[in-house]
Amino acid sequence: VFYGWWLVALTSCILAMIFLPIFQGLGAFFIALEREFGWKRATLAGAFSLSRAEDTVIGPLAGYFTDRYGTRRLVLVGFLILGIGFVCFGLVRTIFHFYAAFIVLTLGAGFAGFLPLMGAINNWFIRKRATAMGLAQAGVAVGGILVPLLASAIDANWRLTCFVLAAVVWVLAVPLSMAIRDSPEKYGLLPDGDLVAAVSDESEELGPELTPGEAVRTVAFWVISFTHAFAAVVFLTLMIHAIPMIEGKGYTVVQASFVVTTFTVVGGIFQFVGGVIGDRVSKKWGIFCFVSLQALGVLGMALVDGYPALLAAAVIFGVGFGGRVPLLIAIRGDYFGRGKFATIFGLSTIPMGVVQVVGPIGAGFMYDRLGSYTLAFLILFGVNMFAATIILLIRPPKQAGIL
Repeated sequence: VFYGWWLVALTSCILAMIFLPIFQGLGAFFIALEREFGWKRATLAGAFSLSRAEDTVIGPLAGYFTDRYGTRRLVLVGFLILGIGFVCFGLVRTIFHFYAAFIVLTLGAGFAGFLPLMGAINNWFIRKRATAMGLAQAGVAVGGILVPLLASAIDANWRLTCFVLAAVVWVLAVPLSMAIRDSPEKYGLLPDGDLVAAVSDESEELGPELTPGEAVRTVAFWVISFTHAFAAVVFLTLMIHAIPMIEGKGYTVVQASFVVTTFTVVGGIFQFVGGVIGDRVSKKWGIFCFVSLQALGVLGMALVDGYPALLAAAVIFGVGFGGRVPLLIAIRGDYFGRGKFATIFGLSTIPMGVVQVVGPIGAGFMYDRLGSYTLAFLILFGVNMFAATIILLIRPPKQAGIL
């Protein structure tokens, strides 16, 4: 079996470990903290918004370090920091400690997670890039399946849960990181599992290779970055506030967490489906369709009250969220190349981080003032549709030129 597919499986496992407690199960942590300390939801969501701002620094650093030192080293360092973050989280006594712990968690997740791993996969695949990225990110669905279990553990003893998570991360840090290989060329291989003897300059179109400086001077870089940002802020805001929002409709935390599980599992399936589609059709049109579906899903979850209707909206949201994720990552590889992919992707987290600061804290602020999430999610619906539309404006850098 071509190693690239083993890397996809490994990435899937690592992303599940990171996304489950820090993203998918975060709402359950918020409820536990609200009950114990009486903190407002805008205050709690502010920690996540701060982490998005932190990403404007971590993203470029993680991208640069990935291209310079390799994914393997960065993942090891990230896991060690992540464990420290969980220990700090378990010791929280004040809002200052909570924010500090979340900063450490974000640093660890940034170095161990999405960007470095996608950088490695981008090195191992060209023709099957979107499929591989979609399959790797489908591992997030595994985390989604475990949300009710994590929510139950948090509800029973959230501090002990944090310490257990730290132990798991530290135990797995070395074996998982040592299994990562950064690029096929270091091992005498070629992307997609091609044989050296079968590849020539005429038979293989490798695509463009832009430097970071060239990339940021293209229209495509900024449109892709803001499309990703506007789509992601909707997902992140829903991930944080979904459990409290659904609980406010009269359902239990476990019932609310099952809605999160639903859109996460469906999203995981469609991350793979979206990747397969993205290797066969125009990625920008695929992004438009999936981001539009995500918008319809979030609108449904904001407006409906019946539990079956909530689940149906969660399914629609999961299809849209899942399908757009691998396409928004893979299109960067198609447009900007393999050599500096991680650095370029890291630079795009600067505008993404700025946008994502606003969503979670804004939704929490509106809830604290209005006692409802409806207006916040109607605004997010509009933002989501704007993101779906602007992606249609881009052209590959070879056609569009550099600004």
